[in-house]
Amino acid sequence: MSFYQLTAYAIAGALGERIKIARLNANLTQKALAQKAGLSLKAVTNSEKGKSTLESMIAILIAL
Repeated sequence: MSFYQLTAYAIAGALGERIKIARLNANLTQKALAQKAGLSLKAVTNSEKGKSTLESMIAILIAL
């Protein structure tokens, strides 16, 4: 399936999975990433589920 055929929900979920993989590759816990990004643990957890605000997503990407 093409990227352009995915729904916004599916894209958000795929981004969440990629964030989780990047976090694990960086050998970080969700708590450690949250601290590094200046976010709550819940914000990181939600991001990995594809349910995040743009601001939280950007903070996580910068931290990674």
